[in-house]
Amino acid sequence: MLGLFREPLTRLIFGGPEHVNMLMTSLLIVIPFSVFGVLTNMLTGLRKSQTRSLGEFINGISFTALAIGLVLFGKANAFSIAYAFAGSYAIASFFSLVRFRRIYRELRPDCGELPWGGTWKKLAPVIFVFWLSDFLTNLFFTVDRYMIINLSAVEFGEPLYQVGNYEAAHVMPLLFSSFMALVANVLLPYLSKDWEAGDRQAVANQVNLSVKLGGVLLIVGSVCFLWLSESLFEILFRGKYESGLAVLPCITFFYVGSGMSFLLLNFFWCSEKGRFAVIALISGLLVNVVINSWLIHSYGILGAAYATATAVATQFLVLWFSSALSGLRFDWRVGIVYAFSGILLAPSFIILPATALLILMTTSGILLTEGDQKRLFQPLR
Repeated sequence: MLGLFREPLTRLIFGGPEHVNMLMTSLLIVIPFSVFGVLTNMLTGLRKSQTRSLGEFINGISFTALAIGLVLFGKANAFSIAYAFAGSYAIASFFSLVRFRRIYRELRPDCGELPWGGTWKKLAPVIFVFWLSDFLTNLFFTVDRYMIINLSAVEFGEPLYQVGNYEAAHVMPLLFSSFMALVANVLLPYLSKDWEAGDRQAVANQVNLSVKLGGVLLIVGSVCFLWLSESLFEILFRGKYESGLAVLPCITFFYVGSGMSFLLLNFFWCSEKGRFAVIALISGLLVNVVINSWLIHSYGILGAAYATATAVATQFLVLWFSSALSGLRFDWRVGIVYAFSGILLAPSFIILPATALLILMTTSGILLTEGDQKRLFQPLR
């Protein structure tokens, strides 16, 4: 279906019709990407996080090796990177499939039979909410690029060049959010087990603890990253994307909020109240689109960065208050931790003392209660 509308889609994504072949190549990449996504989620559900992590490690190593090889010995263009991307996911999918089949054979047979109609009547709404939340999350992460291409003024430069600068600012902070998404996925099967066992308080405590601790780690890590960012940009990009440095604080703030949101979303999945998560994601997306449409024409990628930062703050706050209304014990310390993420946007002379204060409040028991500190050393079951 997407292939039938390839020309209008190419204009929307790339700003012109000359990249149709790149769009069709990208559509083919979706196949190994989707297979790997299904297998990793199955492994997570079986609580085989080590196998999942090994598959993702193989994916990363394969992509690096294939990308370097194709660029050095083939053509140094976007198609080489796309082929490397597809190949790495195919290799990782093969590995994950082999390990999944072995794990599946070792499972005890399920003696009970579930009625087909009743099972899918229960599962279909949950699957739809998961799909919708993933769709909205991916749209939230990419809508600003499309709007830069279609709305930015000529004086800021060629649109795809602006996107290159903007994308360069995302490369390293994305690792923070990706790591927290992995942590959230690892925690979810354990939390759902406690929820099904009726221990709702344990789920609430673990979710609040993960959001607070994850937020502190993200903020401290982001401060260290911003301190080294100029040197890292020079090493990685050799001065090609200097405009990306200007938007880096806003982009880093965005990924801190995204990482904390991934951890908080676990409560909605356990309680089967994903509709509240969808409302929060839609709220953030709408704020992102509205502010982008207002600021991009006047400020270029800096306007897009401001819009994205405002949108992720909206998304997290809606998620947080929705979770309290949905039964999660309200913990004011979560709000304090998120408020500290604002130091990433502050002048440099404020960042260091504020970070020191955050670490002091965490280690002195103000942000992490005595119960939180005990739970840190309890193994997940």
